[in-house]
Amino acid sequence: MEDNFYKISTKSKQYLHELLSDYSKIGRNENNGIDRVALTHADKQGRDYFIKLLKENNFDVKIDNIGNIFGLINFNNSNNYILSGSHIDSQPNGGNFDGIFGVINAFVAVKEISEKVKKNNLKTKSNLAVVSWTNEEGARFQPSILGSSVYTGQMALDKAYEILDTNKVSVKDSLNEIDYLGSDVFKKPTQYIETHVECGKILENNNNQIGIIDKFWGCHKHNIHLFGEQAHTGPTPMSQRKDALHAASLIISELKKMSDLSKKTLYTSVGKIDVYPNSPNVVPGFVSLFSEIRSPYEDVLEENLNYYESFIKELSKKTDIKIIINTHSKRDAGKFDVKINSKIEELLNKNNIKYEYLDTIAAHDAVPMSKIVPSTVFVTPSVDGIIHDPKEFTKPEDLETCLDILYQYISEECLDVEKQ
Repeated sequence: MEDNFYKISTKSKQYLHELLSDYSKIGRNENNGIDRVALTHADKQGRDYFIKLLKENNFDVKIDNIGNIFGLINFNNSNNYILSGSHIDSQPNGGNFDGIFGVINAFVAVKEISEKVKKNNLKTKSNLAVVSWTNEEGARFQPSILGSSVYTGQMALDKAYEILDTNKVSVKDSLNEIDYLGSDVFKKPTQYIETHVECGKILENNNNQIGIIDKFWGCHKHNIHLFGEQAHTGPTPMSQRKDALHAASLIISELKKMSDLSKKTLYTSVGKIDVYPNSPNVVPGFVSLFSEIRSPYEDVLEENLNYYESFIKELSKKTDIKIIINTHSKRDAGKFDVKINSKIEELLNKNNIKYEYLDTIAAHDAVPMSKIVPSTVFVTPSVDGIIHDPKEFTKPEDLETCLDILYQYISEECLDVEKQ
């Protein structure tokens, strides 16, 4: 079989850009950012368009009980599927490449492979599938990577259904609201490959076009509730105040100090705070904050988890403010599949594409998938390393290279060359 058979067509490259342009209009706000937060009306529009594309191109569509969307191409009656995809949902005021690129990349690659198989009556070793996972971003419902965590059995379905957003609306009610509470079952694939834009600027700095993700960091995520006492900011003496926001600020400061003092790599942050009643003249009576502790080292995670939770208990005693850990989730550090990564590396060398191995600090759906099947992620540069922002942009040629490598990888894994 000719080498150029394994190259993605120019037509498919153009199609990739067209579809990304289409998605840039779904959930676009006045800042030219994307508001396609999970299980909202805009997310439904993005999902509906994806299903339209799948059905128009003869994919068998399945929607499971957490709203994950699978598009299947069946070459034979086996249950062997190579799966690729990412997510349609965005951060509030996010960009148009994070997540959606991986979904469209997989769709375009699999579409062309399917067309070539049927046109040339090719023999295959595996069926193919694409996926859009539910609530990868974790912007509205925490934790993130929710759909893939339920799919892989790392989170119980009933627990996921009960998760509430800030307006006390549940995941299950939201799935019902947008008509994406499915009942289909997609059994586990033989492998999972995810493509993504880089969450950083290492590739750009090193003038490389592809990053193969070797390791993923672990993390602890907490939602902390602080119960103070509402009071007037004028007449209430300082000594009598129980300021929930002040106590929250001490937690934020301590997290930064933990990172500064750690002998090995540790990232800490608080990315979201809700203050009640959030009025200029009222001592805050309640605060909810979301904190993170991230590291590639399990011992660092464990040590700092213990310290952090002990600090919270002591702070509650010192400030006389009730502080509770409302929720806590852990994600283990780990590695992606060496065999898949080696095959991707071979393709990159064959195509004379500059690459390097990277860690991923941000989670991808490949992380929970790696617990049940061989999985990996490979990424392409994001200009200036911008992510989760309307200015997020990846050069067309880098998108096309990433598409071509995914296409070549899946083709070689799917087609039975010896029987052609």
